[in-house]
Amino acid sequence: MAMCGGALIVAGSIFLKETIPAEKLSTYGTSVNFGIVLGLLVSICMQGALPTNTQEMMTTGYWRLVLGAPVVTSLTNSIFWIVFIKYDSIDYCIE
Repeated sequence: MAMCGGALIVAGSIFLKETIPAEKLSTYGTSVNFGIVLGLLVSICMQGALPTNTQEMMTTGYWRLVLGAPVVTSLTNSIFWIVFIKYDSIDYCIE
C-alpha cells in the first residue's frame, strides 16, 4: 500500500509538471504537497485515538470513522472534479 501511495505521489507530480503551464505550476504544486501533508496529519491524528485495549477494540465503533473518512474525502474530491475542474484543450494549456 505504501509503495502504491509513493508511486502515485511521484506520478502526480510528474503529471502536473507536464500539463500545467509554467506560471501556474507553483500554485498547483504547493496545493498537491499541502494535500499530501494534510492527509498524513489526519491519518496520524486518527491513529492516536485508536484504542489500545483489546476489550475496547471489541466495543468501540471508532473503526467506522477511520474507514469512513476516506469515503467522505473521495466524494468531496469527485464533486470538485465534476463541478470545478474544467477540461481545457491542449492548445489552451500550451498557450
